[in-house]
This record gives sequence, C-alpha cells and structure tokens, in this order.
Amino acid sequence: MGLFSIFSNKAVNSGGYTSKTYKLKNMKLIIKAENVDAPGTKVYIQLFTRPIPLYGGTVEATSRQMADTTEFFADVEGLISFMHKSPELGKQSSYDALKNSCTKHIQQYGRLIDTDLDMYLYCLMHIVNAVDVACIGKNFDVNKGAALFQEMKEAMYETFPRYIFVNRYNPLSPNPFDKYELVPLSELR
Repeated sequence: MGLFSIFSNKAVNSGGYTSKTYKLKNMKLIIKAENVDAPGTKVYIQLFTRPIPLYGGTVEATSRQMADTTEFFADVEGLISFMHKSPELGKQSSYDALKNSCTKHIQQYGRLIDTDLDMYLYCLMHIVNAVDVACIGKNFDVNKGAALFQEMKEAMYETFPRYIFVNRYNPLSPNPFDKYELVPLSELR
C-alpha cells in the first residue's frame, strides 16, 4: 500500500466539527475535532483532559487547547504514517511515533516547547480514540486516556529533558502580563 493511500484527500467541516478519514492497518479511522470558528480554520484539540479543581475544589475547570486545523491534521498524518510502518499497534508503536514526531520537531527548531509536546500528545490521543471506535465501536475510556496522556508526556520528559522547554513566570511580579521566559525542563528538575 502506498503512503498516499492511507490519507484521505481533504478535511470535512460539518456540524461544528472538522473531520478527516485515514486508513491504519486496514482500519478506517475518523479523526474529528470541534471547530473554534465557523469556517473551521482552528479546532479544539484537547482530549482526555482531567478537570482542574479551583477554589478549594468547589469549582472545576477543564483546559482547552486550540490549533490551526491544517497543522493539527498534518501532525496527525505524521503520527499515523509512522504507526502504519509498525508491525503492530499498541503502546510501543504509539510511543515510537510520538518520539519520532518530537525528534523531527527538535531537529527543525532546536527545542520542543511544552505546548508543542501537548499538541503531539493530543493528536496521538485522537488516534488512540479513533482506533477504539474502529475496533470496538466506542470511545477510549476517559480515565485510561488521561493516564496514557500523562504516561506518554512523562516518557517524553525523560527522553528529551534538555530539549523540552517550559514557560517560567515571575511569581513576584505585580503585573500578570510580564514577559515569561522559556527554560529547559532540566533546569526545573
């Protein structure tokens, strides 16, 4: 099977969502993300995020991350392309695909900002969810998805500690809009 046969031709924008169909190991995967705007130029990409307790646990908030639709599906395609070459699908092939995407990003930019890592992780979670839908007809378990997200994130932290950069804010500044600095994750450990 040629590389181009595993990707659909174009994303479909319908009902407040943008979706694209892929083929992975003879499975039809539908990757679907909620639109941020009506034309679908940006999509919300978070999946399997746990609510964050606020105000002593009386209120919960769930983070929402958005991305350019074209960039999101390009990153999904990069992961699927790598996974398609794996002998079997599973946690190891997911890790390998994620590591490959992160390595390419680091080679291109010299670093991987934590929000870029999250983008790759959310793309991977969409693939994991689509595989479960294709195989068993239901979404991947939310708690297992959140645990897998965290496990893969920590694995990338261990794999690339000198190249992953995180935002460090000045907690003493009275101005919440003060500039932040990017620092290597290794400086914070």
